[in-house]
Amino acid sequence: VKGNGSTPHSHVKGSLRRPVSFHRPSPPPQLKMHDMKARATGQLTINSEGNVATEKFSIAATSDVLSGGSLTLTVRPGFKPSLNAKDVQASNLLGAGNYADLADVSDFDINIAKGDVDVVGQNCDLQLDLQNVGKGGKNRLTIKTNVEQVGDVSVTLSQAGYTDRSKNDKVAKANEAKVNVNLNKFASEANADLTASVDYEIASQDAAVNVGYKNGDVSVKLKSARSGAGDLSHKVNLNYAIEGVDAGLEINDKLSGKITVSKDGFTLEVPVSKDGGVDHKNAKLEKSWSMELA
Repeated sequence: VKGNGSTPHSHVKGSLRRPVSFHRPSPPPQLKMHDMKARATGQLTINSEGNVATEKFSIAATSDVLSGGSLTLTVRPGFKPSLNAKDVQASNLLGAGNYADLADVSDFDINIAKGDVDVVGQNCDLQLDLQNVGKGGKNRLTIKTNVEQVGDVSVTLSQAGYTDRSKNDKVAKANEAKVNVNLNKFASEANADLTASVDYEIASQDAAVNVGYKNGDVSVKLKSARSGAGDLSHKVNLNYAIEGVDAGLEINDKLSGKITVSKDGFTLEVPVSKDGGVDHKNAKLEKSWSMELA
């Protein structure tokens, strides 16, 4: 018997059951390891007697998290090489046991940053610094936003003992709540080359006015500060740059400060004062370096 070419079940009527679908919850935020960037940075210092010391050495790894945010882990190994020019035995390069401290990474910081966060209807950038986590360090929270009538405004909340690594490791003596207001919007109306900002610390009532001027290769910065007790202080920074060389002079109201000359990561720093003149005995040469690791 010849068939019509159909299979035995080709004409069976009925409806096929659709597979049951389940809604999968969104995965939790994850570190994008393949996008992680790592960099090693350091600073060597050579004093006038020829002694060499590693002032700074750290390894930082950064990854994107939290839909536009970032997480940075900064590790500072426990071993910092140093060389004593007069007494080589006093250097830490000869003791093999000293190198074991490279494995000591208990000194590490965690930085979490997130932009475009809505805080009570105000668009803000948030940054949380968890410092010296392995040794119970202190933390700082920074909130930055823009106020249309004024300009950029930032609030910094630091715990006592927090070390500001961007300001020569300045340590907060007490809990601080600082407000910084960028006044460039108004300063530029007077002169396009002017910048200005105001700092105010709420607890101590310390305040400072910062004014800057840049014209071509010459720049000038003036900082006038008033402590909560009413003491006034002033500091001026002059800088001149030409063909890759930066020359600077920093002087305070007591006529003491320093002269700096920088080029290609090298910085020569010489203290100066009204009474002592140029203090070449305490001069030092610094070399900053960095290396991409990933």
